Amino acid sequence: MSPEVPQSTGSNPDTPLIKTEVLIVGSGPIGAVFARTLVDNKKKSTVKGELNLLSVPTNTTDVVLEPSSWAPKYATIHTSLHAGHVTNKSFRADQLAFIKNGQNPNQKPFETLPAAATSRVVGSMGSHWTCCTPRENPIERSDLFSNEEWDGLYDRAEKLFDTTETAFDKSIRQQLVKKTLEKSFEGREMRSMPLACKRSEKNQKYVEWDILTDKQYYIKAEKSIICAGAVLTPGILFNSSEFGNYDLAGSLPALHTQIRRDAFGYGQVPPTVDQRLIVDLRWFTYMEPKESNYVEFSKTYQDQFRMPQPTFHFSLDQAALDRCQGMITDMVDVAWKLGGFLPGAEPKYLAPCSTLRICGTYRAGESDEDSVVDRFGKAWHQDNLVLGGCGVIPTANACNPTLTAACFALAAAGKIVEELGAGQ
Repeated sequence: MSPEVPQSTGSNPDTPLIKTEVLIVGSGPIGAVFARTLVDNKKKSTVKGELNLLSVPTNTTDVVLEPSSWAPKYATIHTSLHAGHVTNKSFRADQLAFIKNGQNPNQKPFETLPAAATSRVVGSMGSHWTCCTPRENPIERSDLFSNEEWDGLYDRAEKLFDTTETAFDKSIRQQLVKKTLEKSFEGREMRSMPLACKRSEKNQKYVEWDILTDKQYYIKAEKSIICAGAVLTPGILFNSSEFGNYDLAGSLPALHTQIRRDAFGYGQVPPTVDQRLIVDLRWFTYMEPKESNYVEFSKTYQDQFRMPQPTFHFSLDQAALDRCQGMITDMVDVAWKLGGFLPGAEPKYLAPCSTLRICGTYRAGESDEDSVVDRFGKAWHQDNLVLGGCGVIPTANACNPTLTAACFALAAAGKIVEELGAGQ
């Protein structure tokens, strides 16, 4: 059994009360953007800081081993333990009769996002982020900001993240891959992936520690910023009050391609293979926002943190299936220009939401009729609530959306500074 999660102490007079101008819920990259911008403008802010599966069908077992291999009830379950090693496990009905942490009896296996996950460690999604910070292509961008405004926000966000495209220019592997593809696909742009990273001359590691005091606090803020992820954020709102009901799972993962190994690698390479000769190829396509794709929260079932259990309703339409087919065809064409496939690593479709970047769950817009927040992240009909993160991005996109979410955060933080200053 999971350890008990402490409940609120209610109106306990011994519980300390902290008053602040701004409360930030979320310690990931977007929470950091809010905090840095506000602190730079001399505002007081309090930041409230494991990768957990979000919605697991009750009839699923061993999901920690291979969440993409969930099977219907009473069926034989194929569980991938390690690359190249597959075991078949059959389960009795009585073994499937109980709800375990993270499992959801309302979740239909064929409507879920099996790879959807959330992070609750300090650093949040930054703890397993690939540090990719591409700008959205103009066709992906929302028209809530003009092109000039987007360029200004992207410039500021890239500066905050120390974005660079030259960190791996000395990599022989990168040089060889780019040279080969540029010769094979004339007229097709081959760029180094922009990354939020720095090359340390001394290769030093910096670690900061904080002490857990196991104390509870009440925090009263003039402005509250919630940027706890595309699923946890609306879950917090659902748990707090009846806040809106705009159901839109948004733009889940034109065509975006990443070829990498130096900065970040996927999968294990057998020891008998020269790792210097291996590169990872990943193709991403967009999903048009559809009202039928959405996440809902249960008033009956809770996760191990006593938060409302999310249930996903997601399916691919024919246009998305056609894009996926074209995507994998293009990937194979590019791959053959570089070399053969590693045995066991042939082209395959990944589980929905493998990018871990859901967008549009509390999308920004110009009206409360089709959005949750305005372009500054301010919730409609709320004076002191601001939402941040990929959930505000209203458009379909194929690239990593972190930098774009940071642009929205910069615009929102600037608006908060302006409003707090006007109130003084």
